[in-house]
Amino acid sequence: MDGGNEGGSKTKVEVPKNVERQVKKLSPEAKKGYDKAIDALENGNTQGLNEHPLSGDRKGQWAVDMKGTGKGRGKGRIIYEKGKDGIIKIIEILTDHNY
Repeated sequence: MDGGNEGGSKTKVEVPKNVERQVKKLSPEAKKGYDKAIDALENGNTQGLNEHPLSGDRKGQWAVDMKGTGKGRGKGRIIYEKGKDGIIKIIEILTDHNY
């Protein structure tokens, strides 16, 4: 997903209700980081967000950094799965790097 979305079409990103509730509780700075990360996932350009596959119990899931939750890249992460249908399904957001 790092190279951009060639056709200009957006990737569908599904955000479940429990994650929407988490987002409402974020600080304004973290909310801005969340919104930018979701936009990047939709546009297929996650450059600078440290998109990476997870391992162990989270094998099959991916994470991107969520700025606004600490120094530098931020310690928050958006955890998601890439569906075979091309849809990105958000699993959860974490405000610390403890997963």
